[in-house]
Amino acid sequence: MDLAPPACRMTALRQVWFTSTSGASNEVPKLEPGDGLNQPQPPSGDPVVSQLSAMGIEHATLAEAIGAGSIERKLARTGYCAKNAPGFYAWNGTLSSLSQNMPNDGNWERSDPSNLPVLINADHKVVFTVSSGDELTGQRIFGRSPTTKNPKGRLTNCLQRRNANLDIDDLFDNSLDRLQSSTEKRLLDFLESTKDFKYWILLVYTDVKQNEIRYEVSEPHDSDANGRPVGWSRRLICPPYQIEEQFGDEDPNDGFGGAYDFSV
Repeated sequence: MDLAPPACRMTALRQVWFTSTSGASNEVPKLEPGDGLNQPQPPSGDPVVSQLSAMGIEHATLAEAIGAGSIERKLARTGYCAKNAPGFYAWNGTLSSLSQNMPNDGNWERSDPSNLPVLINADHKVVFTVSSGDELTGQRIFGRSPTTKNPKGRLTNCLQRRNANLDIDDLFDNSLDRLQSSTEKRLLDFLESTKDFKYWILLVYTDVKQNEIRYEVSEPHDSDANGRPVGWSRRLICPPYQIEEQFGDEDPNDGFGGAYDFSV
């Protein structure tokens, strides 16, 4: 899977600039207030920021990545792009920014097992990825919790089950031909190398009514039949990212996440 050019980290304002790969424009977009300036910052000593830092994740890096995705989405919003292009490029921009900048915050390495882009931190034993969330993302509502917008594949299902210390053997076809395939070997090698790791997801949801992108870093606890998370052990909710963009009848969440995590 080709990634958009990595974000270029600037000083002072920590602005994010991207050159479009969507074909919409080859010019660097002009930053507006909703593109990363004057965003709400967590208060000093905020427990969410502290818990993120303890995992090797900096809140500023997450906010920068959300801004990168927002810019990429704008570049793809033309009449010539596919309907789900804005969402895909928003996801791709977010992932690209994290892939470049998280290694500056800690011992993070990018990997793509089973076509699932993940960041791995061996020091903190974390597997981390980016996914679309639903409207409950970034909110605490009694008796309700978010999930991913789309079904997930086998690797995600494995990682989520392992968070709950559940068996994953039934997710594998143990036929000899299957076990000897290069795809299956890579998947099994990855699962073996991360067997003591916890799986965390950066859930992202754009709320067109509130003009904000809500996001959280959360640890799923098991999966449903479609691979979506079922409950969360921990949810680290970040301040919403404010945007100034009109979507009309568009759903900016369509396409966010692309097609991945399916063995081929």
